[in-house]
Amino acid sequence: MSTGTFRVKGIIQDPDASFVSPEVDPAGRVFIPLAVMQQMQHRDDIGGFFIKADSLEILDRVTDDVDENLARSVGVPSRDIDNEDAKPYEIFNQADILDNLNQLSCALTTLLTSVALIALVVGSR
Repeated sequence: MSTGTFRVKGIIQDPDASFVSPEVDPAGRVFIPLAVMQQMQHRDDIGGFFIKADSLEILDRVTDDVDENLARSVGVPSRDIDNEDAKPYEIFNQADILDNLNQLSCALTTLLTSVALIALVVGSR
């Protein structure tokens, strides 16, 4: 893999700020242009990326803005922006993940309650 020369454009004021996840060492983060990364990796696709909203109140608006801009950049016609099948990507946020976990938790609770009730009925005979 070839390396190039990079010029420092700025330094993050708070190196401990969490941009990606707590597992990523803040001292080891370097931000480079996407095109440079794709060229270095000899790939055109992007596996995924994270965006941080300033607050939960604006999370839906930020998600919608990202979706609209991303759809436009990959060539999705504006009439199809609300059609998830027309997009070659998927967007989800932490609220979506929490909703899915809550649904799973409710399903498991219902299943375990059903098994316990059956066990009580069978055991009482």
